[in-house]
Amino acid sequence: MHGYNYNNNFGRCAILINSFTSGGAERVVTTIVQHIIASQKSNIDIISMEKNDYYNIDRKITYLSHLTGKENLLVKTIWLVIFAFRLKRLAKANAIDVIQSHLYRANYVNILARILGSKHKTQIVNHGTIGVFKKAGVTGLIKYNFIRFFYTNADSIICVSRGMKHDIASLIGDEKKIRVIYNPFEIGYIKKAAREKIPVNEFIFKKQKKYIIFVGRLVALKRVEDLFKAYIELNGKENDIELIIMGDGPKRNTLEKQAKEKGIQEHVHFTGFVKNPYKYIKRSHVLVLTSSSEGFANVLVESMICETPVISTDCPTGPREILAPETINKKKTITTVEYSPYGILVPVGNISQIAKAIKSILSDNRMTCFLIKNGIKRVIDFDITIISNQYMEAINDCFK
Repeated sequence: MHGYNYNNNFGRCAILINSFTSGGAERVVTTIVQHIIASQKSNIDIISMEKNDYYNIDRKITYLSHLTGKENLLVKTIWLVIFAFRLKRLAKANAIDVIQSHLYRANYVNILARILGSKHKTQIVNHGTIGVFKKAGVTGLIKYNFIRFFYTNADSIICVSRGMKHDIASLIGDEKKIRVIYNPFEIGYIKKAAREKIPVNEFIFKKQKKYIIFVGRLVALKRVEDLFKAYIELNGKENDIELIIMGDGPKRNTLEKQAKEKGIQEHVHFTGFVKNPYKYIKRSHVLVLTSSSEGFANVLVESMICETPVISTDCPTGPREILAPETINKKKTITTVEYSPYGILVPVGNISQIAKAIKSILSDNRMTCFLIKNGIKRVIDFDITIISNQYMEAINDCFK
C-alpha cells in the first residue's frame, strides 16, 4: 500500500457488516477490504451477520448466521441480541481487539457485544443521514433515540461526509471521537467498465436522442416523481429527450404507473438493477439525483468518473461536499439553480429549477465540457488508495 501501512504489532481487528448484498455500503466495504488484501498482509478478519452475498471477497468470511436479511423487522430485532452474543464469543476466541462495523444493525451489534462484556474496542461507520428520522413520525423518533443510545457508547465513529459528522455530533454531543472519511472508488475499474459495449438486445442509445439518467434505489426519499415532472416540463412535445430510470425498489410499480398516467411511458426506460451501470452513465448526457437526503451520494462521483455531468438536489449530506466543497459551511437553503465547479445543485422538490438545470446542460456544450474537465480532477480525492490509507489509520488509532 502506498503511503500508510497497517501496523500488525498493535493487535487484531475485524470488519463487521450486515451482509455483502448489493448495496452502497457493502460496495464500500468490499472495495476497502479487497484493496487492503491486495496491497499487504494484514491481521484483519471479515465478519458478516447474514449470508446474502452479492459481492465476492478473496478472503475467508465468518458468518454469524444463515439468515438472508429478508426476514421481518421483529426477527431482525430479536437477532440483534443473538448476534451480539455470537460476536462477543468470536472476539474472545480469536483475540480480536478492534471491530469496525458498517450500517446501523451491524453498528448496534458491535456496541451491544461490548455492553454485554466483550473487551474489544468499537469503531462504527455511519453511512446514512440520521436527522431524517426526526421527521419520520413515532417510528422515526424511536429509531433516532435508538441510534443515539448506541452511538453514544461507541469508542470512535467514522462518517462519510462532513455534514453527517455535524449531524451525529449534535446527536451524541461529542465531536472529538468522530472523523470523516469519504467513500472510496476504484477509478480505473469504473473507467474500464464504462467502456463496455451494451448488447443491442439490452438497450439501444439512439444518436438523435439526448438521455437523462437516474441511478439508485427506487424509494420515497429519492423523489423520482420530481424528475418525471421536470422531464415533462422540459421535453414538451419535442420528444427528443429520453429518460432512463436504473434501479429497483418498492416504488418501481408506482413510478411505472405514473409514467403511463403522464403519457411518457414510451420515453421512460425502467431497466431494473443493472450489474454494470457505468456503461449506461457513460453514454448518457446528464445524471440527475433528486433525493431529499443522501449519505454520501456515490453515484455523483461514479458519474464524474464516467465523464458525465451531474445535477443534484442540495440535500443533506453529501452532494454539496462533492460538487461544491468550498461552500460546505453554507447554511442558507438555496432557492434557485447553483452552478458549482463540479456539478449543478438545485433546491429539493423545485421542479422548475430541476428542469432549468437539465436544460442548461443539454443545450450548452461548453458547460458540459467544463464540468467534465473539472470532474476528472475532483474524483482523484476519492481514489481507493487515498481512502483505504485513511481507514487503516483510523483502525490503527484505536490501538493507541
